[in-house]
Amino acid sequence: RSDHGDLMAFLRSLHAWGGAILALVLMLLGLSGVGSVLRNQIVRATVPAARLAPPPSASFGPALEAFQARAGEPIRAVLFAPDNMGVHRLYLQPGVSVYVDAQGREVSRWRGNRRIEERVVAFHRDLLLGKAGGLLVSLTSLGGLGLVLSGLAVWAWPRPRFALRLAPASARRHDVLAAHRNLGSLFGVLLLVQLATAVGLSYGGAARVILGVATPIAPRVEPVAGPVAWSRILSAAQARFPDARLGRVLAPGRPQDPYSVDLHRGGNLNPGGDTVVFVDGRGHVAGEVRSDGVNLGTLVYRGLLSVHSGDYGGNASRVISGVVGITLTLLGAYGLWSFASGPRAKGRSFRSRARTS
Repeated sequence: RSDHGDLMAFLRSLHAWGGAILALVLMLLGLSGVGSVLRNQIVRATVPAARLAPPPSASFGPALEAFQARAGEPIRAVLFAPDNMGVHRLYLQPGVSVYVDAQGREVSRWRGNRRIEERVVAFHRDLLLGKAGGLLVSLTSLGGLGLVLSGLAVWAWPRPRFALRLAPASARRHDVLAAHRNLGSLFGVLLLVQLATAVGLSYGGAARVILGVATPIAPRVEPVAGPVAWSRILSAAQARFPDARLGRVLAPGRPQDPYSVDLHRGGNLNPGGDTVVFVDGRGHVAGEVRSDGVNLGTLVYRGLLSVHSGDYGGNASRVISGVVGITLTLLGAYGLWSFASGPRAKGRSFRSRARTS
């Protein structure tokens, strides 16, 4: 029993000091995570055309051809009506994106992360600090996972205690700590999932290797000169899977590469699409990779991405992800306040508890 008391005292101290060090960054990640979940709602609020009904798939090709005829710019990739919005997102030259409506008319253009939702997502990814920020986010996600695990262990020993008061009854340290404990116990499992997926995505290269994520190998095709026949390309892919929904299309990076058209056939594990159809510039199908033909590691990695971003189950999953982000922010704020209000008293309390055990 004394050994357990010493271990719990150590975990409490580790949790308190680790939380004090990581709290601010975790709070920022929690808030920016909520903003990232709401990114498409931000687009709807700022782009009137996005609030219209999503266009039918038969209009996708003509819309791209109309835009290309007007703008004269090559299209590198397209995300079709994301989140059932009334606009498509087109990726043009590096760093430049546009939203176009169902008729291919440009309704918004920006470079880099100059739109507010792009800036929020970039902040969540690397705190707008580039590689150094990405490393900090990775380490903080890993540390946050440890904080949740140690917090749940402390909460469960010697017996778990449940309470539904999620806001402090007062600003006193005891009440703030009680709210911190209640929040952590109620949403602990969701926090573990969110932080675990964050760690997996932060170390994406290593995760892909460990899981054995398969990258579809595109066949070689004959190059085609002249304007891109988007209607023929998309129609050919759609004809292979008539019941599927067009998700996105990637233009070839080299003349001998085909167009890669991603379609949703079943679940929504991959925001872009779970089946790939390769089509050449004449509209002839050159190959395909079905969703039921990928390995388990690829499915797991897709699941990590979708669960973390809240893209796996419509609005319900986004609400859950948003609640987790708010919870992470409040836990950081409560923990930092209680730590700053009396760490020495807290340390004596831990030692006395260990002795009395």
